[in-house]
Amino acid sequence: MTRIQVRLVTHEFPRWSQRHDDGLGEISHVTLPWRDLPTPTTSSAAAHGVTDPTGDRR
Repeated sequence: MTRIQVRLVTHEFPRWSQRHDDGLGEISHVTLPWRDLPTPTTSSAAAHGVTDPTGDRR
């Protein structure tokens, strides 16, 4: 089983009329918890057009 963790980074800029050359806006981030990804079966991979590392369709 494969695990994945996603971090969402947002850079919010001020209005155009309020922008200056120094440190624009505010940066925030959210780190989501680790999630398990099921291993795709051959039939579900083929249905979604997944290819194997050689480029062949499964």
